[in-house]
Amino acid sequence: MHATSVWAPPALCPAKASSAFRLTRASLVCCRTRQAGLVSTIPRAVLRQGFSLLEVLVACGILVVGLAGIAAILPAAGSRLSEATLCDRASAAVGVAMSDVVVRNVASSKLFFTNPVATNPPVAIGSNIAVVLGEVLPQITTLPSPPTGLQLGNSLFLSGLFDTGTGDMRRGFFLEDEVQYESPPRDIPTRLPASQGVKPFNRGVCWGAMVSPHPWGTSPASMTKARIAIAVFKKSGAIKQIPLTKTDSSIYKMTAADESTRKTFLKGCSWVLSLPAAGTTTAPQWLEINSSWQSGANVFIIFRESTVDSPTLSVVGFDGLLSVTEQIIAIQ
Repeated sequence: MHATSVWAPPALCPAKASSAFRLTRASLVCCRTRQAGLVSTIPRAVLRQGFSLLEVLVACGILVVGLAGIAAILPAAGSRLSEATLCDRASAAVGVAMSDVVVRNVASSKLFFTNPVATNPPVAIGSNIAVVLGEVLPQITTLPSPPTGLQLGNSLFLSGLFDTGTGDMRRGFFLEDEVQYESPPRDIPTRLPASQGVKPFNRGVCWGAMVSPHPWGTSPASMTKARIAIAVFKKSGAIKQIPLTKTDSSIYKMTAADESTRKTFLKGCSWVLSLPAAGTTTAPQWLEINSSWQSGANVFIIFRESTVDSPTLSVVGFDGLLSVTEQIIAIQ
């Protein structure tokens, strides 16, 4: 029969007790002797000094998943920020353009005259005609099948109101905070050289206008109101004339179209200009695209306007069109 004895730890000197952990009654639960010797039991919390490898790997995995999610969001956030900036600039351009048209009295009877030439004086263009000016919109008159209801305004009259120069000198219809003059500028005879801060002219957000008598059919010489449509563009881009055929009560179809054409000229939440059919006196109309999609070799379109009921349409799509705003103003 073996005797049972209680074992007590040897006394520690103060130096060793300060450098190592101190054994107390809480850390030393019990000790007992057996045949092979003494076995001591110490709480697990006292012996543990860090994290296990499994815990470190789990924490690293969670961190990697979080960082991957943030990295995936950044490109989408940058794209949304660019779209928001363009929308903000488009709103500013609409305000500037409408103010210019009203304050400079652009919508006057003088606008509705043909361009003067050396042998012929300007002639009134008559009724049932809308005038286009500014950026992009005048390209409509150069289409292979130009519409009869749209014409260019009196260039001599417009040149006295806007900077309507050609090529690099054309600056009248761009948002003003995009203007940075190159050397030498037209406004100042002397300017610092390019090495001292002169930057080239930056053609960014621009606008065009369509002016028509209100109500439609009124003679420009006797009109008292005008309908102004301001179209704002991301930049001066291309246009495309597109024939559409109605398939049912609200869906139009473009045949032999590809996805690139749809995304450039017929994407959802954009606008197209519906041209009057040949031989008619209907007014050109801006139509907002509610949605568009491609199925096979065809592109299908639904317009937001419920008044569109023509079986066929000839529309003009615009690359980089940001917004269209229409307003009826009184002629001064």
